[in-house]
Amino acid sequence: MNAPNEHVMYLDKPLREHGLLQAIARTNRTCSIKRPDGLTVDKPHGRIVDYIGVTQHLDDALSSYRADDVQNALRDLDLLRRDLRKTYAEFKRQLRLLGLVGMDEKAAAYAIEKLVADGREDDWFELQRLGRHFVRTYGDLSPDPAILDFTEDMKWAATFLRLAQQGITKDESLDHLTYSGKIRDMLEEHVRATGLTTTVRLRNITDPDFKDDFQTEEKSEEELHEAFVRKAAELKRVTRELVDKNPAQYGRFSERVLEIIRRFEEGQIAAAEGLKDFEDLTGGIDAETGAHDELGMDERAFAILRIMEPHAPDADHATLQGVAVEVGDLYAGAQASQPSWFFMDGYKKELRREVRKLLRPLELDEANAVRDEIEDYAVHAYAEGH
Repeated sequence: MNAPNEHVMYLDKPLREHGLLQAIARTNRTCSIKRPDGLTVDKPHGRIVDYIGVTQHLDDALSSYRADDVQNALRDLDLLRRDLRKTYAEFKRQLRLLGLVGMDEKAAAYAIEKLVADGREDDWFELQRLGRHFVRTYGDLSPDPAILDFTEDMKWAATFLRLAQQGITKDESLDHLTYSGKIRDMLEEHVRATGLTTTVRLRNITDPDFKDDFQTEEKSEEELHEAFVRKAAELKRVTRELVDKNPAQYGRFSERVLEIIRRFEEGQIAAAEGLKDFEDLTGGIDAETGAHDELGMDERAFAILRIMEPHAPDADHATLQGVAVEVGDLYAGAQASQPSWFFMDGYKKELRREVRKLLRPLELDEANAVRDEIEDYAVHAYAEGH
């Protein structure tokens, strides 16, 4: 039986060049499903069973594309198995060097917090890097039988990373939230079965309880401080995700979060004042997230508008809006007609020329830089399966 949300393709007839690439692209198509708890189950890749050696022609099929764009289009399971063994050994070695072998997850997390407090952040960062690689390689191989010998260690590693990250930064960490749905469910069951609890359960900005911390009346100073730390971690995570989506649209919110935290840490504002600033910031994020509806634009075209605006301060806004819609339609058309367009240098070059034509009448400052920023955004926003 296939793993949930895994696309499997069985190759039993010859495929070459573009046909082979299309087969890979269809198998790797992103699959996201909203769960009742609000989390999204993601499928980062698919699986190809090659009965007749079709994939031996992969190098020829990808030769017309830029190497960096397609270097991980297809990975051999034997290589992933070796990678899993290698990264597991490296992770265990780092645990031994830090004296954490034999501890349960909570004890190890507490020990690493003390090491970081003593100035050994570099050791923690390296352990975190190795642990993340180990867990993600495990997920990439699932449900291959080769993972079975590593399951308990994977649970330990992921839970330890989650507890340590929360203890050190008061952040639930994206490690856990970005694992595949199958791995995430396994870890939640492990946490319940072992009786481990996390120090902070961070909420998303869309959570109905997200704004509870903004009610400062009748809270003690300790409760206000705890609420500020939690809200700082939540908004750092929220704005980081939004900036990854579109820096031009959400960068100012991320900078504002860091500024509020800096002022609090330097004693310039109290926790209650910081929470009021966070409340105002949250309102600004909500307004920005819904601003495209007020203009009658789809969200992706509106994001393109936000990229263009700083470079055309004197332009007629209705004109800017119209060009943003045209650029969005251009990439939406590419997504519909050529789902793997972002792999294809020649096709991307044609799209850049078309975008440049649309931007030219606006006489933007740094027009080429704007065009490149739009393309960077479009590669993610108009990717296949979006």
